[in-house]
Amino acid sequence: MARITGSEDWYSKAETAAHQSLENLPFNNDGAILTLAISAEAEHDFATAASLAEQASGGKALAILVTAKLAVVDIADATTADDELVDFSPSMGSLTLRSLALQAQGDLPGAIRDLQQAIAVEQPGEIRGSALARTLLGKRHAEQGEVSTARALYQAALTIVPGYPQALLDLADLESQQGNYRKAERLYAQVDDPLALLGLARVKAAQGKVAEAREQWAEVEIILREKINENPLDHRRELATLLLERGDQNDIVEALALMQAEVQNRRDAETLAVFDWARTEAAKHNKLSQILNE
Repeated sequence: MARITGSEDWYSKAETAAHQSLENLPFNNDGAILTLAISAEAEHDFATAASLAEQASGGKALAILVTAKLAVVDIADATTADDELVDFSPSMGSLTLRSLALQAQGDLPGAIRDLQQAIAVEQPGEIRGSALARTLLGKRHAEQGEVSTARALYQAALTIVPGYPQALLDLADLESQQGNYRKAERLYAQVDDPLALLGLARVKAAQGKVAEAREQWAEVEIILREKINENPLDHRRELATLLLERGDQNDIVEALALMQAEVQNRRDAETLAVFDWARTEAAKHNKLSQILNE
């Protein structure tokens, strides 16, 4: 229910049920352990998620271990777990996960190959997996500048799962990068997520609508700060991105502090990129402060 509704309250209910289950059955209770691992992963507590997954067995445990290890950029362990998962079950899900490990290693052809293979072996009923594989493959093609192929894959994902949030976000990003701002705005408007609101602010800024962009940033900032207050491990990167995109000098110190904390928990490529951006802007800010003081 948490995954379907996006409400974090369901994760708390799942955790409570899992703990009760473990009290009743302390041994050989992989279902309860994996429930706790899934909840920890959703809360961005990747170390706990990995630790719990290592206590269980089977394909689901390996899948959680892979995603948790990738989040902290433990590529060697993630790749080992990925290979075990594919050997255990060469399915759409396992091949999709291994593509993420290959992407993290910089093996783009390998990542594309695994995603193509994942789509080739998909089974009836794997609806969300099918949409995810096509969305990830679309993103890989977009990164290579193959816009029409990427767009077709995103649209295919949306045909399989209408309103699929990740496909809508990635397609909106693509349209925004191509200067198709109205299309991008319509796509972002369909997603109930802070990333969509950030995208809308980015579109406004790109169009020179500075006042509207600042209003959008202010709205998203309130939402992100509330979420961080609820869970300090969640949405720090998104708030840092907002502060950096807004470009106010007073925000740079906070953006850097947020990312310094975030990289202690998550060190994937996107997180490190935002961290580098924050450090670069902080260095510029320090130089400017020195000049003004002189």
